[in-house]
Amino acid sequence: MSTQPDSHKVFQDIWQRVSQPANDGNRYIFFKSLTDIEYLYCTGFVDEEVYSVKQWVESFNDSRQPDGSYVINEIEWMDKIPFRHVKPVGSPFDVMTLKEGDWSEEDMQKLIQTTLLPNLFFTKDEFSQIFALAKQNGLYVNGKYRITPLIKRDIHQMLTQYPSPRRARELAMQEAKKAQAPAGAANTSGTGFQKGIPASQQAAMRLQDLISKKR
Repeated sequence: MSTQPDSHKVFQDIWQRVSQPANDGNRYIFFKSLTDIEYLYCTGFVDEEVYSVKQWVESFNDSRQPDGSYVINEIEWMDKIPFRHVKPVGSPFDVMTLKEGDWSEEDMQKLIQTTLLPNLFFTKDEFSQIFALAKQNGLYVNGKYRITPLIKRDIHQMLTQYPSPRRARELAMQEAKKAQAPAGAANTSGTGFQKGIPASQQAAMRLQDLISKKR
């Protein structure tokens, strides 16, 4: 997979910001558990269209310690460059824009395949079970799918609780853009993102936020 020219610089910058000195005189990035590795994937840092969460986790096997923590040296960290998401980031889907009223089977399936599944961290089988339950509870009426304010609220709740890496990335980018300050303002924001850093690097900075909260 090809990477944008700034990917190497992004990873070097992250290394300088978040690595910590150890007793052996070298610097490392420390993760307390597998959960931290999975979290980074879920935030959209990794290109989930190319790499599965299993592949991402396994790339850290050489850094795993007997107690389940991870100690990552600079070479191991820089080896993760190909995993980074570098494609354009779109705007997050707004469920409130869904047309209320009756939907045909064809239109509903299109909504599921092109919008809902890409925005939710569910497998197709998991979503099928949720969808079947929704049909029994007001989504399917008289042979039509009916989108109501209540249904939209339920979808919004799902998107909030179980966002896909793509949605998490889009929301983070949206938040980062809102947090951009005018010239001369402070260099950090309450969102955990660094102001003034190009948008393509904003998701990467989540790693710094993750580690800093564990110190």
